[in-house]
Amino acid sequence: MTTIKVIGVYPVEAEEPLHLIEVLFYDMQSRAALDGITQEWPARERGWQVPYLEHILNASGDRVLVGWDQIGKRPEDWEGDVRVVFYFHYLSFERPLLSPFGELQVPSPEPLPPRLSNKITYIPT
Repeated sequence: MTTIKVIGVYPVEAEEPLHLIEVLFYDMQSRAALDGITQEWPARERGWQVPYLEHILNASGDRVLVGWDQIGKRPEDWEGDVRVVFYFHYLSFERPLLSPFGELQVPSPEPLPPRLSNKITYIPT
């Protein structure tokens, strides 16, 4: 059964509120688990934020294995234990992230770790 752990939340300098979120999926079966991550906006019925520019990292999180432009091209990339980073706009620290496997508490933001510096670039929508 797939479970998810939030490893870290890192603020990103951008024109709108933005964070890079790092998660580890255990026993992942398909990309659908990532596509199901969102955060409730009580004032809106739909149009909630979702992961953006996902990257798959190696197990130690210091190297990109699959960049956002290659995501979804190989289903086997999404099997087993998978470490992923993604951008998330307008993250609220007062509400959990919602996933197909339950709620994920959002930890306090931390500075971007050196192992991720210069490896992932934000492209505004």
